[in-house]
Amino acid sequence: MFSPRGEVLWTAGGSAERALAGAGRYPDGRSDDKGAEFEGAEVATFGRGRNAQQYAFIGSERGNAVLTYVLDDDRAPRLQQVLATGTAPEGVLAVPSRDLLLTSNEDDGTISVFTLTTRRR
Repeated sequence: MFSPRGEVLWTAGGSAERALAGAGRYPDGRSDDKGAEFEGAEVATFGRGRNAQQYAFIGSERGNAVLTYVLDDDRAPRLQQVLATGTAPEGVLAVPSRDLLLTSNEDDGTISVFTLTTRRR
């Protein structure tokens, strides 16, 4: 994560790969080539009013997944969830007005659609 002036505020280090592995999505057989091949990212605010929350979505083409981070602190994003997608998500698109996240999946020609759900208190 970078500041508006280009300063590094946060780096995932190996945590993203560990999250994929924990979710059973790490492409170990292909890690010699390019690892999880993170590409495609989107930042959006989902929810309304006091339930509004900013998220970052990072696609893993070889992991067939999207990592979802909560951005309530730029210096410490929190991994919220690993979403399994179709094969090789190439594009990631947030549609905040509908609380939707879409991925275009290169290898199987599908589109994955996710919707934000919240727990009622």
